[in-house]
Amino acid sequence: RPENPKSTLGLAARRSLFNFAPFSPRNQFAAAFKMSGSGDLRKEPFSLLSAWLSEAFATPMEKEPNAMTIGTATKEGKPSSRFVLLKGYDNDGLCFFTNYNGRKGQELISNPRATLFFYWPTLCREISIDGVVRKLTEKDSSDYFHTRPRGSQIAACISHQSKVIPNRDILLERQKKMEEEYADESKEIPRPDEWGGFLLIPEQLVFTQLQTKSTPR
Repeated sequence: RPENPKSTLGLAARRSLFNFAPFSPRNQFAAAFKMSGSGDLRKEPFSLLSAWLSEAFATPMEKEPNAMTIGTATKEGKPSSRFVLLKGYDNDGLCFFTNYNGRKGQELISNPRATLFFYWPTLCREISIDGVVRKLTEKDSSDYFHTRPRGSQIAACISHQSKVIPNRDILLERQKKMEEEYADESKEIPRPDEWGGFLLIPEQLVFTQLQTKSTPR
């Protein structure tokens, strides 16, 4: 798939809906949409997605409301899954960030299809989203990378995902060297080439309101 020329604009739009800043108060994640109660959800699924995310962030018992399981598979169809954090969304899709050289990144590159799954037990809700995946532009990935805490930036630089290391001391030594090299906080830490974002472009969204004592089936 060719890169979407609007992807940079898309990231800017996603910023307005979902705050990228780390450790932000929950109320900063409030979505711009309200669920209307009428209208065709088949035509406006992102309005409902936005409303449910907004409610999840407003629910203190939901400790990681933007956590989602991502299911990927090899070209041969061998599946795997793990948690990632949603970092932005708009009508183009949902974005998250990872190491391209890890298992997840390699599977998404070789077989660019995935399923995202949100589950909010307190609200008794879940959303399953199937779609195709493409990389964000290097600019989009770098823009987000430099909003992260410097410690997280250094961790991304020293951690070679899915690679075997002899011991933990090697990571600590890499960390120490980078902390010394970038002790001056005005000096920008370069984003590693192998770290960046993906955009999942939905083909199907399934919303489920599970039964509770106050919710009819």
